[in-house]
Amino acid sequence: MAAAAVAMADQGLGDTPWRLDVSCGDLADCHVGGAVITVRVETHVALPFVPDFLGGQTAFALDAEHDVPIGQYQEPGESP
Repeated sequence: MAAAAVAMADQGLGDTPWRLDVSCGDLADCHVGGAVITVRVETHVALPFVPDFLGGQTAFALDAEHDVPIGQYQEPGESP
């Protein structure tokens, strides 16, 4: 969470509300061979220089998702 906050601030989004979700599907233990952790970030970004007749300060939704395989050197189901 702290690393995501630093990354958002580094991109100029420090004051913009954002959401971070980390999950590994239906698995109870994300650190077993074959597990895939999904990291998703959601926020919104304001469009600069939008004329008043178009509504002035306009924003659009921005999200990103990344899947990270964990335990690729373990047998599926094997816990470390």
